[in-house]
Amino acid sequence: MPGIEPMPVVRGERPRRRGNRKLLFFLFVFFVALLGVLFFQSSFSKIHQIEVEGNRLLTREQIIEAAGIAVGDHFFAVSGGEIDERVSRLGAAEQVTTVKRFPGMISIVVKEYPVVALELTEAGDIAGILANATSVPYGNVENAASRPIMSGWEDAELKRRLTETLASIEPEQLQDVSEIRPSPTDSFPDRIVMYTRSKYEVVTRISYLREKISLLDDYVYDLRNDDRTSGRIVLMDTNYAEAMDEATEQSSADAEE
Repeated sequence: MPGIEPMPVVRGERPRRRGNRKLLFFLFVFFVALLGVLFFQSSFSKIHQIEVEGNRLLTREQIIEAAGIAVGDHFFAVSGGEIDERVSRLGAAEQVTTVKRFPGMISIVVKEYPVVALELTEAGDIAGILANATSVPYGNVENAASRPIMSGWEDAELKRRLTETLASIEPEQLQDVSEIRPSPTDSFPDRIVMYTRSKYEVVTRISYLREKISLLDDYVYDLRNDDRTSGRIVLMDTNYAEAMDEATEQSSADAEE
């Protein structure tokens, strides 16, 4: 209509709303940061309990020290994977699983290598030899009685091969074996001599042991039935048993060379 001017459009509400949103955002970030600072300074962010399970040879103190944690440390300062890696560096730990439960609970479950043999330390103490050839203090005399003693093992690689082989054999098959010594020859560098609790000597190789050990009880049984209280059992390429008089012992040793 003539004579009527259009109403002016008022602008300015949008910038004010944007400013309010920015203010609210900064306030939100500030309060979140404040709450974070308060949380990390509170007892809720601290480790208040550490559980260790599955250990027999390693002590609780050894495992926690290797893990690098302690009650009162920050709960989020280290991951479960880092703890697993640290504890696994202990020679006896075959597998480590760490579970973290909020708030403040850490559980470390350790699976140790089995004890496959024993050895005497220079101090005269009993040490357990694990499947990976690691030596650890071993005070369980009851269980120690059924483990063979490894003597004279200076070759680390052959020792490792033997312990791995022993770990693959059922313990019942080794109950009569009291001692295992290296007895290498030029032809058979992994040749060993085992002494049994039934008073017999057994000659074999590390590479044959897993396959041949099942024959041992039968040869011991036959020797006893023949009233031979001592003798030599050879489990090499050819298997046989013989009396242990001096002439036979010397001839057998020469034959094995």
